[in-house]
Amino acid sequence: MEDQPIRLSVDYRKLNMNTIGKPCLGIANKLKREYEKNRSEKAKENPKAIWSYIKSKTKTKEGIGDLHLDPGDTKSDKTEDNSKKAKLLVEYFSSVFTKEPDGEVPSPTPVLVTNEMPNQKIKEEVVLKHLNALKIDKSPGMDKLHPRLLKEIAESLAKPLCIIYNQSQPKTIGQSV
Repeated sequence: MEDQPIRLSVDYRKLNMNTIGKPCLGIANKLKREYEKNRSEKAKENPKAIWSYIKSKTKTKEGIGDLHLDPGDTKSDKTEDNSKKAKLLVEYFSSVFTKEPDGEVPSPTPVLVTNEMPNQKIKEEVVLKHLNALKIDKSPGMDKLHPRLLKEIAESLAKPLCIIYNQSQPKTIGQSV
């Protein structure tokens, strides 16, 4: 009888959860609701914050699941082996892609451009309007310049951008492209 654990009428784990855990859980849920409400209220001002929170809550499944050894038969055996999965995927994708004929790739026939692009002069006010409309909470573009920086120096940047654009327009009458 000494080897048997003593059974008590009170489950202390449950008692501990009732006295400590539930109030803490209530506080945690309340704080979470306040945090989410705060994020949603500021979504217009800072959309990146709300999207980063949504992304953190989105669960993605990693890896490739088990694949059927015979892709045409759904009742065939499945494989867990990664090398077999890789071979099955290579086999499938190589059958889907078209094979180009060997040899030289034919060159495209040149096209004669007969229409002239109308000379569009861009005004400094238009460039300034677009620079001031940039959203400062967005990521930098291909030029690696942050929108906040572009917006802050818009006044001094508008004229040089106008000059660069207006001087870079090509004249394409009778040229082949």
